[in-house]
Amino acid sequence: MSESVSPATGGDALRQSLQYRFWREIRGNRMAFASAIYLVLIVLVAIFGPIVYDVDPRLQTLANRLQPPSWEHPFGTDQFGRDVLSRILHGARISLFVGFAGAVGGVVFGTIIGLATGFWAGSWFDHLAMRIVDVMYAFPGILLAILIAAVLGPSLFNVIVALSIWGIPTLSRIVRGVVLSLREQEFIIASHSIGAGSARIMFRHLVVNAVGPIIVYATLSVAGSILTAAGLGFLGIGVPPPTPEWGAMLSDARNAIFRAPYLSYFPGAAIFLTVLAVNFVGDALRDAFDPRSEVRRMT
Repeated sequence: MSESVSPATGGDALRQSLQYRFWREIRGNRMAFASAIYLVLIVLVAIFGPIVYDVDPRLQTLANRLQPPSWEHPFGTDQFGRDVLSRILHGARISLFVGFAGAVGGVVFGTIIGLATGFWAGSWFDHLAMRIVDVMYAFPGILLAILIAAVLGPSLFNVIVALSIWGIPTLSRIVRGVVLSLREQEFIIASHSIGAGSARIMFRHLVVNAVGPIIVYATLSVAGSILTAAGLGFLGIGVPPPTPEWGAMLSDARNAIFRAPYLSYFPGAAIFLTVLAVNFVGDALRDAFDPRSEVRRMT
């Protein structure tokens, strides 16, 4: 970020300015505005949907297997006679929780590593941590998540751990770059001169100026985490059955793709629309936190 401030002098003003920019970007971008509304709705559906539509997503009724959408089963039933709408609603809770939790884990640890390596650049810790990050970069993101999930085994907690580790390398490098550009500025030098400790400087000064890139990456990371979690579920190394999860539902739909194609329509649409909406909101956040967009708007 080109805007660098100390919390004591301008942190509140910067946060208000960035918040104003974000809402302005959302209001001025129809797709971002529609995406924000969709995300609010999908969160409300995940919270209250299973309460309103009180059907057990694990209840198997083989006599009703592979029924097309009807009034009794609006999204039809799967090969075990389970209600697809109920599984979509309960799966929203799992998929959104895994996506957000995995993104938060990656953001927390990635930020800490980026702050520490940038602040102590050139130290043994910096060299060790960055070499580990380089090794992690040697694996494509989805393959790294698959490797971790396969080693740990299928479970909700292990999927979150895999997604958290998957998100660490990119954010740690982003935060490290921001810290390297800020650590020699006057307000950081002044903090050193008055005896401020390393932890105070990192978490009260440096992280404030890195909050823009962190928030933007965190938002986009949620989309990546939801998509990766769905991929793990599709491969059978995600959340174990019979827990409803969108990726696992897609995997189950393969066995009846010609006889009951609707089984793949609904979880596929849920994944696609949610990831797309998060990406549109992430783009609006990126524009709001990018000072160059403000310059372009004024010229």
